[in-house]
Amino acid sequence: MAIYNDINTDQEANDMVADFVRQRIREIVDDPDVAELLCPDKGQPIGSKRPPIDSGYFEMFNRDNVSLVDVRSAPIERITPTGLCTTDDEYELDVIIFATGFDALTGAMLAIDIRGRDGVVLKDIWAEGPQINLGIMVAGLPNTFMTHWPGSTSVKVNMFLGGEHQIDWIMECIEHLDANGFDCIETTDIAGSGLRGPTHPKPTPASPRNNPSPASLRSSPSA
Repeated sequence: MAIYNDINTDQEANDMVADFVRQRIREIVDDPDVAELLCPDKGQPIGSKRPPIDSGYFEMFNRDNVSLVDVRSAPIERITPTGLCTTDDEYELDVIIFATGFDALTGAMLAIDIRGRDGVVLKDIWAEGPQINLGIMVAGLPNTFMTHWPGSTSVKVNMFLGGEHQIDWIMECIEHLDANGFDCIETTDIAGSGLRGPTHPKPTPASPRNNPSPASLRSSPSA
């Protein structure tokens, strides 16, 4: 998804990529009905949910011992002693792997009682979704720097290299503050959410993707 820089900003470019992916899935998966279930939904930008790119993933659905159940049309009703029930069938299972979503980027931080200006709590700031500038700073939390937050490159690049870039920026920022007699720096609300608008409302709530925004920092001179 990172090969072209306009996939997440240009609808026509995104549609072209989605159409190509659908075409390839239909070529690989033998059963047309199964292929359509695996195709990216129209009207939802491809890349807003992480696409499966593992070798052999789509080929797996051609195996006799693999079935695909559409739980959107037949939702899961309950777990049973022998498996689970959907609205139209019951399935006997040896193992159930829960993969309904993971709070991978926000969970660890929200588990900590992080408080900022005027006692504001990070959990309250993010009550309606993460608002963050460049994956590094949150409005209301002065002098709080973090790497690999939502909005950062995180898993989209080499984690170590991405972290080094963020740490270099943080170090240069602190050096700038120290050299110019500042003791506080804080991102503004506009910087934290300015570019979420074009892409954030389009994905379904299952897996929103936040986007970084231009730096807009406010610093205050030391007394």
